[in-house]
Amino acid sequence: PAAAPGAIESLRDQEGREWESNSSFAPARGVSRDSVGRYAEHLPAAWLAAVEWLCAPEMKVLGLDPVGGQAMEGVQDVVGGDELDVERQRIRVIGDPHAPEAEQRRWCIFPGAYRRLGSGSSAGSSART
Repeated sequence: PAAAPGAIESLRDQEGREWESNSSFAPARGVSRDSVGRYAEHLPAAWLAAVEWLCAPEMKVLGLDPVGGQAMEGVQDVVGGDELDVERQRIRVIGDPHAPEAEQRRWCIFPGAYRRLGSGSSAGSSART
C-alpha cells in the first residue's frame, strides 16, 4: 500500500525532531525504504507476529505491508497479557475520533500522530483483538 500523504516526510521522534535513520543494515539519512522488511529475516515467527501486530497502525500509515500477515498466533508467547491489554486500550483510543487530547498524547505523543493513525489504521478492528 502507499503511505499516507506526507507520512514519511513528517516523521518526528519523541522530542519533535526530524526522524533520523537508526537502521542496523546501512547508514541512511532520514527514512530509507532499502531495509523495509529485512527485520523479518532475523526474527523468530512469534516475535515477527508480535512486532507486526503491535506496530500495525503505524505500518499501515507508512505504507508498509506486514511480512508475517499480522497473525495473532504466537503474540501471547512474546507479549504478556497485561501488555496485550494495554495495546488493546491504545487501539481503542486511536479508533476514537473524539478522544481527549490528554489521551491522544498519552498514546501517540503528538495529536497529529493520533489523527493520522486513527484515519489511516484499522484501529479497533477484530483482527487486532
